[in-house]
Amino acid sequence: MSDELRVCFDDCCHWINSHPVSKVEFDLAVVGNDSLHKNPMTIRVRCPRRLTIASDAIERRLGFYVGVRARLYGGDLPDGRNPPIFEKGTDQSRGDATDFDLQQWKDAHKDAAKSQD
Repeated sequence: MSDELRVCFDDCCHWINSHPVSKVEFDLAVVGNDSLHKNPMTIRVRCPRRLTIASDAIERRLGFYVGVRARLYGGDLPDGRNPPIFEKGTDQSRGDATDFDLQQWKDAHKDAAKSQD
């Protein structure tokens, strides 16, 4: 089974199986990952170093944040699955978001946008 490879959108933070690792460790895991054409599926998440006050408040309220599945070097995306979610504070995977999780996420962002008006 392949490792869960997670990287932030800024490509400065890396995790393997929910554990923070260096870029070198991440790159070694990519090379060792048994994946189609060495283009493994990764999960992209917001960068914890660039987390805004509003986003942090939403994540604290809900207790999770949402990721996006993508091939590391571009390519196909999985069909028919909800995005993965991660525990706020521990960064542990909670699996795929439920429809309820996604609705909470959308509602929280709508509420935050309204409060800025």
